[in-house]
Amino acid sequence: MEKAYYREMLFFLKEQGCPMMSTRGQASKFLGICQQNLRKEIARGRIKVCEDKIPIGSLASYLCG
Repeated sequence: MEKAYYREMLFFLKEQGCPMMSTRGQASKFLGICQQNLRKEIARGRIKVCEDKIPIGSLASYLCG
């Protein structure tokens, strides 16, 4: 099931210039967290990584809670 406001968050991220596949540096900027905390969230499975990049959908899902 899709999280509440997921599509709106995707649209917002695209509007802000977020690429479809982000580097860890870009992702931490869009999430407003440091790279160390980003690594922790990836390790906990809250943010998905695909081929060493982070998909915009994973960022949107994380931001929606």
